[in-house]
Amino acid sequence: MKRGGIVLVLLLIALTNFVVITIDGVAPLTVFILYFPVVVYFVLIRLKNRLPVLDNPGVVILAGYLFFVSLINIGEVRWSSFWYSILFCVFFLFIAQHQYVFSRERIQKTSKIIIYSYLINVLLAQILFAFIGGLSSLEWLFQGTLDAKSGVMRFQGFSSEPSYAAFVVLVAFLVYSRFTKDTRKSKAIILLSVIFLLRSFSSVYGYIILSAIGLDWVLRHKKTTKINRIIILFIAILGGGVVGSFGISGESRVGGIIFLIASGNLNLESLRFIDGSAFMRVGPLFSYLEEIDWFSMQTYVGYGAGSAAIHFGSIFNDVIDSSYKGYESSTLNLGFFPAFSYDYGIIGVILVFLTVLRRGMCGFISIESFIIILLLFNANFNTQLFWYVWAMLFIMNNISSRTYDIEMRINSLRFTREVL
Repeated sequence: MKRGGIVLVLLLIALTNFVVITIDGVAPLTVFILYFPVVVYFVLIRLKNRLPVLDNPGVVILAGYLFFVSLINIGEVRWSSFWYSILFCVFFLFIAQHQYVFSRERIQKTSKIIIYSYLINVLLAQILFAFIGGLSSLEWLFQGTLDAKSGVMRFQGFSSEPSYAAFVVLVAFLVYSRFTKDTRKSKAIILLSVIFLLRSFSSVYGYIILSAIGLDWVLRHKKTTKINRIIILFIAILGGGVVGSFGISGESRVGGIIFLIASGNLNLESLRFIDGSAFMRVGPLFSYLEEIDWFSMQTYVGYGAGSAAIHFGSIFNDVIDSSYKGYESSTLNLGFFPAFSYDYGIIGVILVFLTVLRRGMCGFISIESFIIILLLFNANFNTQLFWYVWAMLFIMNNISSRTYDIEMRINSLRFTREVL
């Protein structure tokens, strides 16, 4: 498989909701879903019936476990959800086997393409919205969500919701900032593009992650004291801009949450009233924890793929319907917590952490771990966003470790020469 085809896999998985067709109204086939099996087919042809050496065979055990859970809950399983999970397990193996295709320069260029593709999409969407007054006729390409409480259109690029788009752009920006050797002008253009996109997404997660990236940059450049002060000042200004951009009023999404925290009355019911979107990140998880029966087998092996969408949909559907206009569904697509834990149980969660997530982290206390924790409340295991974030962080850490090893070897050779 040529390098361009492998890089294209990473580019297409970033387009998390670029849907070509939907099967039975529940199984969206995105450009990535259609393209990736073709890539796998050509890889298998090159192997000529030889089994590849697996970099991490643990994911095969995970896939087997997912199949086992589906069998014991065969009457309740949504098979499209299961097969998506298996496809992404194959994606894990694919990225692990082809990680060395991505050099510092290649992953940096890939990150820039992702940021600019979202920028172009959002700009065109805003122009169309301004002149036409809607996006319904072109919603397959230009997507936005109208917040019912504020009446503000939140654009989302190629993603299914604004917070997803924020994750895509910010993770690309993190990778770009880690490896870029661009001029100051190019860096400034990228940064301004990211800030513009976050303003268009109106996602609190986006601003939180951007601030974390800024602090991560400061910690990695301890010697440049003057620059550190500028970056910290920028983050402080950005934090003020967040409040200003959303408005400090009890009726705005962020302003309402700030007032709740300041008044000491922040609880699930008040959060549900102020911001249904924020509530849906934590409400279903609390519901799941309240329902846990530690003596039930389902707590440990789950209820089967897709069960959480139906179960929590019957409980919380009214929250989403009151938060976003035009939302009509009897199911809810929630994040890894609690959707995956409900579908595949505690054992499934442990297996995912041991075989997949730890490969994307660089230590427990790190920017990567912070992003992954936020991700788990937003995206489920069988979503492109989940695997896009994992792949980008995995490749970034892999390149960083390779660079570190090379530097250590060079320093070792220099030391040996000096001694001799």
